[in-house]
Amino acid sequence: MPTWTQTGARRRKITIQQQSSTKTSMGFLTSTWADVLTTWAAVTPRAVTSMATAGASQQPMIANTYAVNIRYAPSVTIKPGMRVVESDGGAVYLIQSITDPEERHRELVLMCSQVPAPAAQEQ
Repeated sequence: MPTWTQTGARRRKITIQQQSSTKTSMGFLTSTWADVLTTWAAVTPRAVTSMATAGASQQPMIANTYAVNIRYAPSVTIKPGMRVVESDGGAVYLIQSITDPEERHRELVLMCSQVPAPAAQEQ
């Protein structure tokens, strides 16, 4: 039985970005994010996990995991380490893994963890 996501479920406009590093005129490395693909997606929360952190506060770190479902895009290669940015200025997600359900090239499911939104100059 197919497990495809109906088109109407993809209500959030997102941009997938890839990080690149360049040297400034002073010789320092600077990191920027370049747009790879802008499309519609269904973003679904999957899990909340608690991880221990090192440091003075010893506060546990909470990681929210989301499934971001998009149409298959044959002209773009999406890889772990890229990020998903909601176009409305909302959440930012780091891509952990990518699956092609049933390997039919109809849709991709990006398993992501939510990260703090970057400062305006990084976007």
